[in-house]
Amino acid sequence: MSQLTGSQRFYALRVFGLRVYQSTKLHHQSSAMGYRSWLAVACFLAAMQPNSLAVANDTYTSNAKTIDRIENTTAQRDYRLDELTSATLNAIAVGHWNEGLTTATELVNEFPDFSLGHWLLAETHRVLASSGTLMQTLPNYSRSTIDILLEAQARAQLSHEGMNDSHPAQEVAFEEPLLPQEIIQSGKHVETIILVDLATSTLYHFDTRAKQPQLIRQHYISSGEGGFGKHREGDLKTPLGVYRIYGFRSDESLPDLYGAGALMLNYPNTLDRSLGRSGSGIWLHGNPRADRSRSPRSSEGCVTMANDHLLSLHKQINIERTQVILSHNVQWQRQADSIPQRDRFHELFEQYRAAWVNNNVEDLFSLYAIDALPANVQHADRGRTKKVSSIDTNSASLSPVGIALDPLSNVRAEDLSLLLNPDIQPPSQHDNSGHTQHLVMSFELPDSNNAQVTLYWEREPATGYWKIKRETIDAGGA
Repeated sequence: MSQLTGSQRFYALRVFGLRVYQSTKLHHQSSAMGYRSWLAVACFLAAMQPNSLAVANDTYTSNAKTIDRIENTTAQRDYRLDELTSATLNAIAVGHWNEGLTTATELVNEFPDFSLGHWLLAETHRVLASSGTLMQTLPNYSRSTIDILLEAQARAQLSHEGMNDSHPAQEVAFEEPLLPQEIIQSGKHVETIILVDLATSTLYHFDTRAKQPQLIRQHYISSGEGGFGKHREGDLKTPLGVYRIYGFRSDESLPDLYGAGALMLNYPNTLDRSLGRSGSGIWLHGNPRADRSRSPRSSEGCVTMANDHLLSLHKQINIERTQVILSHNVQWQRQADSIPQRDRFHELFEQYRAAWVNNNVEDLFSLYAIDALPANVQHADRGRTKKVSSIDTNSASLSPVGIALDPLSNVRAEDLSLLLNPDIQPPSQHDNSGHTQHLVMSFELPDSNNAQVTLYWEREPATGYWKIKRETIDAGGA
């Protein structure tokens, strides 16, 4: 039996999706993701209609040819694993079981420590032997089995996007590619934005040096066992927010749990602490070498990925000029659609800069939240209040940061990085529900050894006004 009919394929996919959903809902219905989110993830394959499979059928051959072009070198082994896994899942999705058997066999031979590969190979053997799907024969799944199937579903969703060239970031003829709504503007001091969609277990790597940010890579990741929206130490959740990388720890300095290394994030940042969030040690790191399989929800809160992905990422980015967004249920839009927000945030910056440059205490009081207003402003004479350099011996530096007035006056609105801070319930652009929003605005001070200033703005639910919740400066981009 080289190929199933459309109805047989659809039935097999329904069994796969629904069986996994039934087995996983009890494990996860109390998680932060909620019951309905798990239904959506678990039924991904079950939701594919026969006509959509026909479209996928036309594109499978080109994917198979892509596999043949990949060099099986040590440096590319995790990329090779991703491509073989994707090819196998795509073949199964369109009912090409013989092709699936071929790529699954190749996958297991090259990666005998990849548990998911063995599952896919067993599935193709059973279907070709007319024994039904393996998913039908197991009434009760162990936790390890559920983890493998959840990984299969997350990878299937990712490969389905690439297989049909349907990802929103892909350029369509005569149309500009879409961007995540979190990215309003990337400043000249930012060369890379790493966005992680925790709901779909996908990492997106954007090169932001051009006027239009370019998606250069996306791949599978795993995150916290407790879900996302970290609030306290030990909750096993991955935080939501905008972060910077403050260092890299090599393989030799870490236990095997962290794989080939770790990019360390500055969680909890100043905004997190102001919101009462605790915890530490949230990193982007590799996987243990003993088993290449990793459930989408399997870490203690970190974002984990294949070791070669981690090493490649570290090699390609400038840590000091990279921002990391940990989000969920990412929505995509044309860059032009973000212009109204961008213009509003430009106005906020102009008001901030003018208040300091013009020595306007009243405006400073209106721009800062009560608990963020610099102490010197609270007690200063109106005629003498100004932002000063920390090396100015004639007057004290304002708390919490000291910023030289002349470099600040030379920063342009076009130089800013403007990123919406993700939250558990992200509102739409026209949301009037009173939900608190946060904006992360950052810029580099000219002639100041690359010192970077970050303003964390908060939209007050009652008034809709934006105010500075926290303000930090990092010397030399550190």
